[in-house]
Amino acid sequence: MNQEAYAYASAKVRALESYMLSEADIVRLVEAKDAEVAFKVLNDTDYGSEMLDLQVHEYKVAINRKLLRLQKVLLKTIPDYDLLKLLYLEYDYNNIKLLFKSRYFSWPAEEWLIEFPGLEKVDQLRRYIIEDLDAGVDEYIKHHINQGKSLAKEAGPSLSPAQLENFFDRKYFKSALKIAERLKNDFVLETWRRLIDIANAKITVRGLLNQQSIDWINDRLHNGGLTDIFYWQQAFAGGMDAVVNRLSLLWPSNDGFWDSFRQNLDLSQLDRQFQNSFLGHLRKAKLIGYGPETVVAYFFAKMNAVRNINIAMALKINQVPSQNIKNYLSDLY
Repeated sequence: MNQEAYAYASAKVRALESYMLSEADIVRLVEAKDAEVAFKVLNDTDYGSEMLDLQVHEYKVAINRKLLRLQKVLLKTIPDYDLLKLLYLEYDYNNIKLLFKSRYFSWPAEEWLIEFPGLEKVDQLRRYIIEDLDAGVDEYIKHHINQGKSLAKEAGPSLSPAQLENFFDRKYFKSALKIAERLKNDFVLETWRRLIDIANAKITVRGLLNQQSIDWINDRLHNGGLTDIFYWQQAFAGGMDAVVNRLSLLWPSNDGFWDSFRQNLDLSQLDRQFQNSFLGHLRKAKLIGYGPETVVAYFFAKMNAVRNINIAMALKINQVPSQNIKNYLSDLY
């Protein structure tokens, strides 16, 4: 990958970083006395231009608009389509999963479909998955959709939503790794290998909490992480203590998090721990003048900010105390 080709994209991203939510913005958002005041706080940030016609319960619309604007910017500035595709691939596969559930389980997909930021147009995916009409979908993604349809046909009445989730999660990571390897950038490849590690860790913990078998784990673990599948199989066989011990080695913490997690097994806190560790990896891009690293780091930093906004606003609407909200928010980039 040509680093110099990213000089303009990196400069654009550095400019965008100055508009990201600050620590002070998050504090004001969390400490607002109610959801209405929190919404006004959000209106004073970079999201304000997207909120002029919205009410507090429509805050996600503003986020969606902002992310759609980001996609348009990245479409114009990223010189390598493979990198752009890699950034948005997860959202395409999320939409595919929703549409499969709609077709085979009458799932109300419309209210959940992400009309951004996947690169595949939702209407085209809908026509191909629901109506079996060719609609210009990417050939590689179309191949996976066809395999999913074959899976559904073979399974018949025994098909479950979990089967579809697992099938397309595996296809997503397999596709993402292929693209990341093709880009020939160590930081980019390591980023997705770390995401696979996080996914495998969550699968292992969830399997133990739900008293699943080793076969259940084996059917869901993903190849290609920094840590191989055998590591997670061994951990699962040793029980929750063994899993937590291995988690603490891969994602060390100085604040006693793992002792606390061993007691409460709070998955939302585990997700926060993973997110903070992942941000630590992303911050390495700040030391790089220009290159795909800066774009990738900014993209995930933006998604992390969106995660915090969604959590804070949802809990504000449900009148959760401010101190409790803070416990669920991840660090900033």
